[in-house]
Amino acid sequence: MEQIQRYDDDAPVLAGSDAPTVAPAQPQASYKRFTAWCAAVVGAGVLLVTGFVAVIDPYHLYGFVDSPALNHVKPLPEQYREQIKLAQATAVRPDLILLGNSRVEVGLDPESPQVSAHGRTAYNMGLSGTSLTTSERMYAQFRESAAPAAMAVIGVEFLDFLVKPDEAPAPPASTGPLPWQWRFDTLFSIKSVSDALRTVRLQKAADPETMTGRGQTPLRNYNQFARQEGYYAIFQQKAGDNAKNLVRKPHNLFVNTAKLRAKSAKATAGEGPPRRLFPFDETVPTVGKRVSQVSMEFSYSVDATWKWDKGAERWQRILDGAPMTLDTGEAITAANVIIQQVVVTEGDLVDVLGYHSPEVTVTGTGKAWILRNGVMISGTWSRPVMGAVTKFVSKTGEIIPLTPGNTWVEMVAKGTPPTVTK
Repeated sequence: MEQIQRYDDDAPVLAGSDAPTVAPAQPQASYKRFTAWCAAVVGAGVLLVTGFVAVIDPYHLYGFVDSPALNHVKPLPEQYREQIKLAQATAVRPDLILLGNSRVEVGLDPESPQVSAHGRTAYNMGLSGTSLTTSERMYAQFRESAAPAAMAVIGVEFLDFLVKPDEAPAPPASTGPLPWQWRFDTLFSIKSVSDALRTVRLQKAADPETMTGRGQTPLRNYNQFARQEGYYAIFQQKAGDNAKNLVRKPHNLFVNTAKLRAKSAKATAGEGPPRRLFPFDETVPTVGKRVSQVSMEFSYSVDATWKWDKGAERWQRILDGAPMTLDTGEAITAANVIIQQVVVTEGDLVDVLGYHSPEVTVTGTGKAWILRNGVMISGTWSRPVMGAVTKFVSKTGEIIPLTPGNTWVEMVAKGTPPTVTK
C-alpha cells in the first residue's frame, strides 16, 4: 500500500498506520530568561554609573564621601553652573550671599576668616560673564527654596550701567532647564561620568581648575599660565576682552541732529554754502573693480566691514560681525565710503583701560580706496596743510569723483590695508 505522509497541527501521522508517530520535540529559546538577564545587566550598569557619580560627587550635590585622596577637590562645572550653585546655596542655607560676575566669583572667598569672625555663613553665587539681571534672577529663585539671607554683597561695575538713559532694564530671563533635566544630566550622563573621573584625577593636580563647595572659583589653574607667560599677558588679554565688550555697549552721549543743524544754520546765516569737499559725478569710473565687501581692522579687538547691498544700491556698515543701526533701528548705510590710510601714533590721553588715545596725522600723502556703486577704486590721497581740502587721485592720475549721496571716511593705520571680497 502506498503510504502518504500528511501533517496536522499536533503531530505527523502516516496514512494507513494504526497509531501516530511522534517526532522529537524541538528545543525553544527561553526569551523570558534572556530578557531578565538583559534587564539585570542594564539595571546593574545604571546603578553602577549613578552610584559612582553620586559617591565621587563632582558637583558638590550629595556629600556622601569627602576624601582628600578621592574627591575633596571638585572640577569647575562646564554646564548647569547656575542650577548647581542654587542647589548648593539651598543646602548651605547661608546668611550672607555674594552676587555678581567674575570679580565676585573669583575674588571673594566665602570661607574667609573675616567672614567667620563675624559669625556669618557665606555662599558665593557670582557667575562669570553675567550681568545684574542674572544675579537678580538667581537670588529670587534662591528665596523661593530657602530663607532670605540676612545680608547680600553685590558686585557692580560701570559696564553694567552703559545703557540708554530712557531704556528700562530688561527683566531677568527665566529660561533654563527643568529641575529634573539638569538633575538627571548631572547624575546619569557621559558628561557626569567624565567629570567624576576628572574629579579623581584632580586630587593629584598642583593647580586644578576648581569650584569650592561654597561657590568660589579661585582660578588656581592660572598659576601655571603666570609661570609660563607672566601676569602681563594674562591681564593684557583680559583688558582686550573688556575693550571689545565696551565698544558693543550703547553709550549715554546722544545728540539731536535736527536741533544741531538748526543751530548751525542760524549761526551761519548769510554765509552761503560751505566749500565743496568732494567732486560728484553719477558716472561710475571705469578704473573701479567690482567687490561685494571690504573689511578694515582698527585694532586686534575692533574690525568693521562695508558690505554692498545690491538691492538698495548702498554700502551697509558691519561692526564686529553685526549690522550697525541708528537708534530707530534703521541700518547705517552710505553711498560712498572713503578708506584713507594714515599715520597713527599714541597720544597723551589714556582711557580707563590703560590704552592711549590714537593721534591721527591727516596731512601728507597715503594710500586710499574709494567705494561707490558696488566698485572699489584704488588710489592715493594728498593734503599739504590742515586748511587744504584732501584730494583723492586714481592710479591713472585722475581725480576720483563720488556718487551723489552721503559719504563715510574711514581712517585706518598705515600698514593695515583693507581686506577685499569680490
